[in-house]
Amino acid sequence: MFHLLHDELPHELTRRNREAQRIAWRLGLSPKPARRFGTEELPPNLCQRLVAAERRLAVAQVYRFIDALERGDEVIFLTVCRPEWTCAEGELSTRLICDVRGWMSRRARNLARYGQQRMMGFVDVAWNDRSAVGEVSHWSVHAHVLLVVEGVREGARQLCRSAFSCDGDGDRVLKPIVAKTLSTDLDVFRVGRYNSRALLLEHHQRRRSYRDRNGVAQTRDTKLTVTQAVELAAVVHRLGPKRFWILSGLRRKFGEIQANG
Repeated sequence: MFHLLHDELPHELTRRNREAQRIAWRLGLSPKPARRFGTEELPPNLCQRLVAAERRLAVAQVYRFIDALERGDEVIFLTVCRPEWTCAEGELSTRLICDVRGWMSRRARNLARYGQQRMMGFVDVAWNDRSAVGEVSHWSVHAHVLLVVEGVREGARQLCRSAFSCDGDGDRVLKPIVAKTLSTDLDVFRVGRYNSRALLLEHHQRRRSYRDRNGVAQTRDTKLTVTQAVELAAVVHRLGPKRFWILSGLRRKFGEIQANG
């Protein structure tokens, strides 16, 4: 996952901002992009340089979880997706993003009986293209978080699965919760960077399901279509990257992430 360092290279930031400018123009939020880079107006909430700053803040917080791992606490990488967090094309909304954040924070507070919980992650949005296998395609809004319960050195994964327990629907959501125990500093760092990639307007958010020549189901990650990218950007424009953060036992204050308690 260290190829994600590529996302922060100056020329890559410029390229992504150029794409954001094209989308902003399609949304009627800025003038039509000129031929030269860096001359167009761009709404702040779509600026990929601002996203890069948010990601640097997130990476700095990853060391909080590395410290917990070195103390002997279990660090969990948790992904949650509920059927209620899916929707059809054209129905993606800011409400869904807020629902994911609120639900995750409420459930994390249930862990307080076992110790002080620290949770950090992001709401991610992907388009599940199921048309090639004869199923219904849909937006999937889900959560990726790093989580530690201070002082819990065994059984944290089971505690998390219980606290965030939810049902799938056998259709859009087959695995509503996936919890993995991270065992090395490198694992924690890689997952932290992976989680922060949810803030990018442009990455491989289109998960296309298909069957290979042997009839075996496969999935390929590709970029969103222009229509899908514009729909997602409209939501991002209204919220901004800060509203995609998921925190519990931590709070944002004066541009920093601080621990509660």
